[in-house]
Amino acid sequence: MRGRIPLILLGVLVLLSAYIYFVDIRGKVRREARETRSKSLLAFGKEDILKIEVKRPSGAFACVRSGKEDWQIVSPVEDRADQPAMDLFASSLADLKK
Repeated sequence: MRGRIPLILLGVLVLLSAYIYFVDIRGKVRREARETRSKSLLAFGKEDILKIEVKRPSGAFACVRSGKEDWQIVSPVEDRADQPAMDLFASSLADLKK
């Protein structure tokens, strides 16, 4: 009987540790991700944006992504776009909050 008590206590400790890990620690990460998604205005990430088009009374401006991070201006003229600026613009669009 004396040899079984430490094993039972060890089993209880393992079960409590698993509960804390899966419910408290991993559950917190899932809850935070769910809250972040629910506060987002648009339901996509910056890598999902393939084209950005801005229309103004003075004219339109359009850029398309060709490749993973290579942006090209297609309207009003065709040229390479400023990569960091376009990535920042795409990130800003994807991170809009309510």
